[in-house]
Amino acid sequence: MLLLLVRGRKLSNNLPAITWLATALVIGPILLGRFDVFPTLAAVFALLYVSSPKKFGSALAIGALLKVWPILLLLATPKKMLTKVLLWFAVTFGMGCLLLSIWWEESFSFLGEQRSRGLQIESVGALPYQLWNAGPASVASAFQFGTIEVIAPGTKLVSLLVTLIGIALLGRLCFWRIFGRLNSVQPADIALLALLFAIVSSRVLSPQFLIWVFGVLAVCAFAPQQNFRLIFLLISISGLLGQILYPGWYVIFQQGSVVAVTAQTIRIVTLIWATVLVWRNVSYAAQQLEQGSLLTDLRQRPKATNPGA
Repeated sequence: MLLLLVRGRKLSNNLPAITWLATALVIGPILLGRFDVFPTLAAVFALLYVSSPKKFGSALAIGALLKVWPILLLLATPKKMLTKVLLWFAVTFGMGCLLLSIWWEESFSFLGEQRSRGLQIESVGALPYQLWNAGPASVASAFQFGTIEVIAPGTKLVSLLVTLIGIALLGRLCFWRIFGRLNSVQPADIALLALLFAIVSSRVLSPQFLIWVFGVLAVCAFAPQQNFRLIFLLISISGLLGQILYPGWYVIFQQGSVVAVTAQTIRIVTLIWATVLVWRNVSYAAQQLEQGSLLTDLRQRPKATNPGA
């Protein structure tokens, strides 16, 4: 809040601070009960100082050491700064890894556990199972790897499919970044899209994930993209329903309550809707830049001479 207020005062824009203030109401007590606010702080700091390769790269490295997801924000790096940012990121991340390994030899053991994870009951991929659970038949679930996962045929295939979709979407964004198609897009908008891609294609969709989204969204508010209010509203609805589901309705949701599953359906639909809107905005800007580059190339080509002249 302090970072956003100070930057907002310089730019006479209080919308970012208001956006983050609203986060506490939307997310609820889980904002205080989870660790996620700390990597979000690192991500917000990085995006506010994106013009400084040292601050941007180092802050993202610190965030990635706390939670892996801030590494996605490297896609927001302006192309001309990429080498310097990667250097500062690598140095900071390497030093952090060394200190962590000395302090605690099992500090990175969680990475091996991620491979064994299944489909969490709240994830986008698990929605068909939950609809089935609320309708014609019951679908089993069990506590595994720190979360409640669906126990049913086909979950491994669904997990693989959503993961591949996420890789494809992030790959597209990476392609645009490398070839300069995102040069006219605000770094915070790119970061928001990368984060939303990762969340909707994840095998897990915990309520605290939206703490990350709201932090990045608050930075986006300094230069609001098209339909920003609608995007904020959709993400807020998704976050508020996540607060209602967990922990209040979690047991009945697991049991297949129609009301709880309906809330979960709306939660996922609004999040995907917001993702599509952000994707459309970024995609439009990328296409406009591509068309502009093509037009420039055509204008710069020498005109063909007429042999019959």
